[in-house]
Amino acid sequence: MVEVNPTKSANVAKVLGNRSKTDVVDAKMLSAFHALLAEEDFCIPAMDERAEQLEKEMEAVAEDHQETREDLHNLLSVKGIGVISAMSLLYLFRTYPGANRNEITALAGLDPIQRQSGSSLQGGRKISRAGDPMLRKVLSLACMNSIQHNECRGTFYEHLVSDHHKKPNVALLACMRKFLLIAHHLTVTKSKYQTLEHDANPCLSS
Repeated sequence: MVEVNPTKSANVAKVLGNRSKTDVVDAKMLSAFHALLAEEDFCIPAMDERAEQLEKEMEAVAEDHQETREDLHNLLSVKGIGVISAMSLLYLFRTYPGANRNEITALAGLDPIQRQSGSSLQGGRKISRAGDPMLRKVLSLACMNSIQHNECRGTFYEHLVSDHHKKPNVALLACMRKFLLIAHHLTVTKSKYQTLEHDANPCLSS
């Protein structure tokens, strides 16, 4: 494995004269870049034992407190949520205990905003990106994992991409918002995810 500096790979693309950017073009560029690397540039990624230990300590602390233990287990009932993402979400929900759905979405920086100058829009609607960027990274990874392993999340994502022709990154943001609101609902109602599976159209409902 080689960790590539994005600036270097972009410069390689310029040298190769790549004017388009697609998965195929990028794959060919990275293959050409690979041929320029020396053998000592390759390495086997090392596991960060501190991160694993931190996760165990977080879980141990949660298990010692009844309410936190219950909330943690309710969040872990959702496929895709791990201890780190669950604790990150609990921190947000505990910091703003009275927040409603719209406020939680805004606090996570996933609320849509519109930039306009005069009569012209600037880039259309985007998310505000307010709040903690690390929370959005954790939420993004958890959501991508859930799309792969949770039938409802995967169906919802494919529904947006295939039926509504949303770009993958836009569909992912929509899934992240839905994922966040489900986690918030589970925490507020003290319930597990399985109880939601009997709702009408649980995969496609908002």
